Amino acid sequence: MEFETIYQNIKASFEEQTGYPVLDDTDLGIRMKVVAGELAHISQQIADCEKQLFPQTATGIYLEHHGACRDIYKKPAAAAKGTLRFSRSSAAAQDIAIPSGTLCTSSSVGGTMYMTEEDRVLEKGKTSVDVPGIAAELGTGGNILAGKIDTLVSTVAGISTVTNSSNFSGGMAEESDTSLRKRILESFINTSNGANAKFYKDFALKYDQVSFANTEYQAGNNVLKLYISDYFRMVDSDLVTQLQNDIQAEKELNVNVQVAAATPVTQNIEATIYVTETRNTSRKQSAAVSYLMQKIYELGIGESFNPYSIAHDITDQIGDVLAISFEQPSTMVEISAGQIIEPGMINISVECL
Repeated sequence: MEFETIYQNIKASFEEQTGYPVLDDTDLGIRMKVVAGELAHISQQIADCEKQLFPQTATGIYLEHHGACRDIYKKPAAAAKGTLRFSRSSAAAQDIAIPSGTLCTSSSVGGTMYMTEEDRVLEKGKTSVDVPGIAAELGTGGNILAGKIDTLVSTVAGISTVTNSSNFSGGMAEESDTSLRKRILESFINTSNGANAKFYKDFALKYDQVSFANTEYQAGNNVLKLYISDYFRMVDSDLVTQLQNDIQAEKELNVNVQVAAATPVTQNIEATIYVTETRNTSRKQSAAVSYLMQKIYELGIGESFNPYSIAHDITDQIGDVLAISFEQPSTMVEISAGQIIEPGMINISVECL
């Protein structure tokens, strides 16, 4: 309850029972305000406690406690990983050591540093060697497509070029409360019994790099397909192989489980946001683009993109935005069980109502 409401209730009750008016600046009025302030504080604490009682509204550490009761834990921030290829134009006349921690970067994409994770040697007579690499910082900034790393930061005598022969993927920020809450609520709706589709989804989601999982039973060839994806729709083939091997020891007999990366489906968006006034137009456009990208990245495998739901929610999420109208897509976008939507070009125009 708000302070002013409590204060006015105390004041009115006193005046009704005593017949004496209470002035705000008198000693009695000030004392009532102090009491009202304490009661308002207690009322807010009670409201906060009520909010944390249920996973639908809990936040922060309290939401994590709800998750722990279901054996579901917030995914930590992770650094992107991939393979770095160090090369020279001619065969090496002798072994060339490439120490762990050798730094390189991309000249065209951001300023993220990448480094080797272990010592390797480009052997005599060879022109290149592959070395496991990792982004120097946690988060999504290290995710980068194959071939984009091209600059040696650390000097390695005898090495002339470097590139990433595979995508650097798996870089992610700490899981958001929204994503964790969604997983917790799904655990109540669909219970794993050790032999159903939910069991396999939960098994896959225990891997830090797996943000989404979905299953599809293909009756024609008696196969249970288990599709996985990370937050940014970049799944390394090594992760698929690891999960495939690990699940063999856990699956029930006579079930053929095949693990595969979900297929990204690019969704371009053209929309108009309607605002109350045209100041800070670029900020509002940027906020709308960020919000739409977030909503798409929160979609799981096989989940539809619903512009109507976003149009309903956007006014609560972005200040000064009254509504949004979608030109593309104008209707629900539905995908198959093994696909996952990823954001493409997002063009936002602004109109003042």
